[in-house]
Order: sequence, then C-alpha cells, then structure tokens
Amino acid sequence: EQALSKERALALLRDGAKLHAGSPSPLERARAIGDTLSLYERVEVHGLTRAALNGLVGVVVGFDEEKGRCVLRLEESQSEIARATGVDWSTADEKREARHVSIKPANLKGEQVASLLLEAAVWSPRSHHTFPAEARARAAELMRIGYLFAHGSDRGRTTELVDVWRGHVVPFAVERE
Repeated sequence: EQALSKERALALLRDGAKLHAGSPSPLERARAIGDTLSLYERVEVHGLTRAALNGLVGVVVGFDEEKGRCVLRLEESQSEIARATGVDWSTADEKREARHVSIKPANLKGEQVASLLLEAAVWSPRSHHTFPAEARARAAELMRIGYLFAHGSDRGRTTELVDVWRGHVVPFAVERE
C-alpha cells in the first residue's frame, strides 16, 4: 500500500489507470471518504485539542462510516506519540494496534487526491491534463471538429456553438478507458 500523493495519482491517471475498476473502485473510495480525502492518501493531523497529536503524519487506510472517522496508519516513529496521548484505538486490532488511529476527516490535511479523482471522472477542459495521451488527442480532434462545425454555420453564434460542443458533446465522446 503505497501512499497516494497528488503527483502519483495524476501520473497513474495519465498512464490510463481505471477509475471504475475493482470493488470498490478508486472513484467509489474517493466518494466514500469525501471530496477532500482518498484511500492511501498521505495526510497530516491538525486542529486537535491534544496538541501533541497535531503534526502527526499517516496514510488513510480506511473509513469507519459508523463513527465518521478515517483510519490512519501512522509512520512507525509517530505511533508511540499517539499511544502516549490517548488516541482512540477502538478501530485497531491487536496486530495493527501500535500503528493505526481513528481521526475525524476535518482534522486531516491531505493533498486533495480525492478531488483530483472526482474531477478526472469526466472530461472537461479542467480535467483534460488527467487523461491518457490517446484520450487527450481525441479531445483535441473533437474540438477541431467543433470549431469547424461552428465556423461553417451561422457566423454570429460561433462562440455559443463551441461552448455547447465543449460542454455537452466532447465529455460524452472522450472516455478514459
């Protein structure tokens, strides 16, 4: 389980990673944890009343829906600090106890990998850079067709036609997989 940074997620997406593969898929996992955190994302703890815990770093390895808390696997050197400060260990089993902690998502700062995954689900000019080269080439080709179509019709409505083409045709014609 390698930590998922925003750069790594972007590289995987550009290499053709499948957002809908597996159960749950990376997209489903991103939605399950919220719009800001993703499974295997490296995060930092902040804003807790127990100041000693602020600044701890770990990787999100699960989400306890019942409690509404993320389960973090702490870096080895930091698990002693967490244990000494009375962290909620209720989600850990005996084997993992020394390294896992349960924290509210609001108290975690990540790189917003989940928002990148959610954005990358559908093509748009904003998500274009997250698509594999073949899909980006297809989007560029479709945009050229859209411009030709718009310029060949009523000259006064060129911008509106291109906007409609970009927003309502290209996203359905460009697929990640």
